[in-house]
Amino acid sequence: MNVNISEYAGTLAAGGRREIDIEGTSVRCMASDREFTIQFPSMGGRMLVENGIELNPELSFKKVILENPSDADLAYRIVVANGVKINDSRLNFSAGAPVTVQTDTDPIKVLDASAPKIGTLTKIAPNQTGKTIPANASRKSIRIQNISAVVVIIDHGIWLEPLDVFETQATNAMIARVQGNPSGMISVWEVV
Repeated sequence: MNVNISEYAGTLAAGGRREIDIEGTSVRCMASDREFTIQFPSMGGRMLVENGIELNPELSFKKVILENPSDADLAYRIVVANGVKINDSRLNFSAGAPVTVQTDTDPIKVLDASAPKIGTLTKIAPNQTGKTIPANASRKSIRIQNISAVVVIIDHGIWLEPLDVFETQATNAMIARVQGNPSGMISVWEVV
């Protein structure tokens, strides 16, 4: 397998689409000013992504399709890698007033530049075959963190190393399963 990294940047018009013919094993959104979808035609389905999200499908791909579902232009920059895993540990948030987030037991404080929201923090123990994080049409955002010492995979394409975080505004159900040792555990913070 060839090892290479390629960067693509541009603007997608409202409702626009871009097909990129490239062989790869992962895609990371390095910058975007709003959510957009990425799909790998050989695998079916599509995933809503935004700045900081990385997709690592279980199989390599030969084409990536970007689509802008919004009614405004989208500026983006992605990196497609083949044979190498990309990690970026920079924080991507603006500090604002502390917001109280209600968990199962006690409120916790988080930094959030947006208006106060109420969220629920739960823990899920995925296994080899997967465990479902239910759909929630009223969800404003969901953050999933791997709090175990083994790899956890979300929706067959989002690879979370120990302590990695995946965050999105998707309202659909997601499947979480472990790779290798079945002792995985994730925390799920859902803002409604």
